[in-house]
Amino acid sequence: MKKNIFFYFFYKGDGMIYKKNARIIIIDDEKEICEMIKTVLLQEDKFDIITYIDSEKFVEDYKNYDNDNLDLVIIDLMMPKFDGFQILELLNSRENTRFIPKVVMSAFQSRENISEVYKYGAIQFIEKPIYLENLIYQIKTLLRIKLYEDNNRCIIDLLKEKNKQIADEIDKKNQFIGNANINKIENNLETISRLIHVSHSILKSFDSIMNNKFPQIIKSEEYKVLNEVLNTLENLDEKRNILDRISDFLKKNSDMF
Repeated sequence: MKKNIFFYFFYKGDGMIYKKNARIIIIDDEKEICEMIKTVLLQEDKFDIITYIDSEKFVEDYKNYDNDNLDLVIIDLMMPKFDGFQILELLNSRENTRFIPKVVMSAFQSRENISEVYKYGAIQFIEKPIYLENLIYQIKTLLRIKLYEDNNRCIIDLLKEKNKQIADEIDKKNQFIGNANINKIENNLETISRLIHVSHSILKSFDSIMNNKFPQIIKSEEYKVLNEVLNTLENLDEKRNILDRISDFLKKNSDMF
């Protein structure tokens, strides 16, 4: 099933931008903790919340979850059957769940526990008893990071798809240019011209969306590199008429060669 590109829906509340109806899983053998967190989160927004009092049941259901249908996991560290470390290890075992944000809770806060939790890929460690206001802020922050990562993944998928289409077109029309006749040379020039134009258009649209939706990203080093690439493509796009003129010349004078 093809994913929608540009963009996941997002919700803006309290100055925070994050995915609308984000799915959050809470795994804790204490039912009261699960219900308390669920109640507080539902008061904040229309999150899709699933709770597991039995960690073994989550392990059984794990195959049903991936990065597209799960946005955050809150895990108690000390549980019977499967503890928090084993749940973290399970989430890390598949590429499509490895980068889902993970929050670990525990009443046993030690330097060793905290260090191990982060080694297992957790992003946040919350000490019990839980300060709910802090937990909500951390959850919204991690959902915002997840939104950016999901959108970046969609953009990369789109660029890969477009590049594959262009590469397939080139493969169909051209052999190695060293063995090409004049007709193949002119086709290569046309394809290169289109490639420049398409790449420039895609990147320009992406730049416009990022400026409008996520203005804070323009301060990053990655954006500076993106801008340099965009400027280079813009210069090439302005000059691609030269390639078109050469290609037209070759078409009109193919008998000369």
